[in-house]
Amino acid sequence: MPDKSDPQIQQEKILISWQAPVRLVAPGNKQIYTTAIVILSLVGIILAIAGEWMLIATLAALLFAYYLWSTATPEMTSYSISNWGIRAHERLYRWQEMDRWWLDSKWGKDLLVIDTPFSFPPRLHLILGATKTKDVSDIMAKYLIMEKPLPTTLDKTSSWLSAKFPLHI
Repeated sequence: MPDKSDPQIQQEKILISWQAPVRLVAPGNKQIYTTAIVILSLVGIILAIAGEWMLIATLAALLFAYYLWSTATPEMTSYSISNWGIRAHERLYRWQEMDRWWLDSKWGKDLLVIDTPFSFPPRLHLILGATKTKDVSDIMAKYLIMEKPLPTTLDKTSSWLSAKFPLHI
């Protein structure tokens, strides 16, 4: 019979698991690419006058990378919440490594957002897919505080810019 002073080993128990894409994909149309090309062409003309050819090449490479990221289909991965923490992208994030969590949505997809005290990753964004948000929030509430942080100055600025100059219609 084990002594009560001995540490108890607790096996991992999966509480909920689901399949979802690794990243969000913006709803795309040709107008997004046309707008980006027009903006970068105008900036490119100004940079060509200034003789900044390397910066023009960098902007063209960024436009090409944006095109690839927005047209490539993300791969599916499995997420799970257990009594040890959250398994995502083949890694275990322990409860001790997390500060707070909240639910959010972007482009019609529900997200579970988790703050961590580390510099990398500072925040986990997990797509919930077909999983019910109530099931996830019931489990998460047992382990972490649900608290959405106030928007920073950068958040407010990016929201204002995306509202004034929308790329997605």
